[in-house]
Amino acid sequence: MNLEEIRGSASEDLEQAIAEARKEMFKLRYVAISEAVENSKAIRALRKRIARIHTVLRERALAAASE
Repeated sequence: MNLEEIRGSASEDLEQAIAEARKEMFKLRYVAISEAVENSKAIRALRKRIARIHTVLRERALAAASE
């Protein structure tokens, strides 16, 4: 999910995407602790995706508050 796709999505969809990404991150961290991870950069990528979504949601909240 790139930034353009995130900005084009509805807020409800973004909240759901955050929940799904957090579940996936939990699974990846669990696997990283218990055994070798095939793609160690996946955790970092998920963390960045969650941060991007939070940023867009915050931008929307600030825009709505200023109106």
